[in-house]
Amino acid sequence: MPIIIITFLIETGRIPFDLGESESELIAGHTTELGGFFFALFYLGEYFHLYCFSVTYVLLFFNG
Repeated sequence: MPIIIITFLIETGRIPFDLGESESELIAGHTTELGGFFFALFYLGEYFHLYCFSVTYVLLFFNG
């Protein structure tokens, strides 16, 4: 079960597997050119991904 939790954190890009605190890493990436509506859609997609992993985790390990 700890391996599932670690892969969950890696896949969703959450702490402690997110980007480091350096300026070049935070500015580079595919979200730098997005703005407004498309930026919001991108982050809604990320939270949907997080929600799907959470539901999968509950269904597999808590017989939900």
